[in-house]
Amino acid sequence: KTPGACPLWPEHAWCIQKSYAQPVAQSLRSGCILRAGSRFNSKKITNGGCIPDAKCQEHAQNIMSKIILTGDRPTGKLHIGHFAGSLKQRVLLQDSGNFDEIYIMLADAQALTDNADNPEKVRNNILEVALDYLACGIDPEKSSIFIQSQLPQLYELSFHYMNLVTVSRLQRNPTVKAEIAQKNFEQSIPVGFFTYPISQAADITAFKATTVPVGEDQAPMIEQT
Repeated sequence: KTPGACPLWPEHAWCIQKSYAQPVAQSLRSGCILRAGSRFNSKKITNGGCIPDAKCQEHAQNIMSKIILTGDRPTGKLHIGHFAGSLKQRVLLQDSGNFDEIYIMLADAQALTDNADNPEKVRNNILEVALDYLACGIDPEKSSIFIQSQLPQLYELSFHYMNLVTVSRLQRNPTVKAEIAQKNFEQSIPVGFFTYPISQAADITAFKATTVPVGEDQAPMIEQT
């Protein structure tokens, strides 16, 4: 029943397979990643729990994995709009067999940027959103569900990226401007919220994502990445 160390960041996160006896809820509460079981096969050309043999490593260098990164801010239970707008499509992509790795992020750290006065709201909804994922057909054998705040390397990468982006570039981002107006921040803009495009770039590049399903409002964020 001992889970394998997470291949992305073994010091800070643990992976579990669906076949383990640990209940899903307990795993999520402890900050575990629900990680696709195929990653633990040392013969797979992926960053699995085992070190691939030399032949696999050589072959891996000659191919480019197709990787999806997507997710949600856990600020409330998901509803029919989420299902029609994104969840249904995620399940189709997951079951298509066209992708080597699929990562679905519970973006709790990002959710805190405009919910800092109510962290319980975010904390309590992490499990709720994860359960909604499973209920809609997201399969931990095929997709890896992870909690953003449990991967501190994402914060470190965001910090370094901040040295590459100017304040004026962020101010020109139409999505950032629209959301600042919508939330009536005016001049009292939380820095974390303002730098969301940088955080998103760190998430995408950390996982080397080749496909990032987003709505039209998020297109400027992807462009900045």
